[in-house]
Amino acid sequence: MEWSPIEARFDRGLAALAAYLAREGHADVPLDHREGGFALGPWVNNCRASQRRGSLAAAHRAAIERVAPGFRWDPGRDHCRRVRRVPGFERNLRAVVAFAAREGHTRLPQKTERRLALWVRRQRYLRRHGELPAERVGAIDRALPGFDWSPTSWSPQRVTLETPAERVPVTGS
Repeated sequence: MEWSPIEARFDRGLAALAAYLAREGHADVPLDHREGGFALGPWVNNCRASQRRGSLAAAHRAAIERVAPGFRWDPGRDHCRRVRRVPGFERNLRAVVAFAAREGHTRLPQKTERRLALWVRRQRYLRRHGELPAERVGAIDRALPGFDWSPTSWSPQRVTLETPAERVPVTGS
């Protein structure tokens, strides 16, 4: 078979879709998502549009369905609004995980991490009042082993490192 730039791009898109699906567990790719430098969101959107117009090659459709069984060709009107951004819970949880990896704790300072600090406080409040769904509690517990659901004292001078073995107080300057 002769090399084709269209086929090469399709193959890159298919590989990016497979990587995204393996990591995220679904193929509802946000429209602005890039996977390894490849514009996967627009690629998926173009494949869906080509399928609607009847211009997507049968082999391409079959390849997508092989990589992503149950791929939604027509995800509905709310799909574009819903997947433009990573949902708030997941986005914020990833940001807190990154902060914890960098700083060694999850006590976010109000001064520099206000939005995330408020989000963490809200998750603690919702759990304390039985309003945080079990799957979200589980997601936080899995992503942040040793997460302190009920901190009792917090000041800019005192930070608690949360390690699975023990909590070690550190004095700030």
